[in-house]
Amino acid sequence: MRSCYDGKSALKLAADFKPDVVLLDIGMPHMDGIEVCARLRAMPDLAHIKIIAQTGWGDDEMRQRTKEAGFDLHLVKPVNMHVMEDMLWLLRLGASKRPERAA
Repeated sequence: MRSCYDGKSALKLAADFKPDVVLLDIGMPHMDGIEVCARLRAMPDLAHIKIIAQTGWGDDEMRQRTKEAGFDLHLVKPVNMHVMEDMLWLLRLGASKRPERAA
């Protein structure tokens, strides 16, 4: 796992690290998450990765913008970690059945 705090750094880190999944905030300095996602999708080596929006904006307009930019999921903060875990499993397994989680 790697982390960074602005859009430009996110692009460089993703190009160097080649992640399977990117958790991307929409409101970042220098370049917002919408633009970062669109740029990641345009990079042949990274076009296949799963990109999840994590944002405080959950309105229909923002959900449409993230969809158009190429995000795979749109999660609204605060994100419940069990929900995040379930979403990652669904992305990873192509929506196949996830094993039950211990209580």
